[in-house]
Amino acid sequence: MKTNLIQQEILLLTDSTFSQQLMGEKGSSDSDKYLSQTEQLENACWNGALYEMLPGVIKKTPGGKNLYVWEVRSYANFLEMELGEYLETTKQQDSINPYIFLSALYYN
Repeated sequence: MKTNLIQQEILLLTDSTFSQQLMGEKGSSDSDKYLSQTEQLENACWNGALYEMLPGVIKKTPGGKNLYVWEVRSYANFLEMELGEYLETTKQQDSINPYIFLSALYYN
């Protein structure tokens, strides 16, 4: 019997009012004060703030546990997060990342 793995990809715009408000609410720790806003947001995602930021968006495992954050990539205007039960990269044709999606579209 084939089991379906839960995998999720999230893009978070770094220059949006939403992201700026999140960083304002979270505040910055002493270790983060020398980082850019994008780096602070990236650290917050790695430290589990993603579940607090987007509680209705992030899926859970069938057992009710949070998905693992496997990858956080920084681009010019957004952060891309890959979450899942297991480490598995998103296929090009299934990605919502415009750089990956558009390059796959070009080859079709």
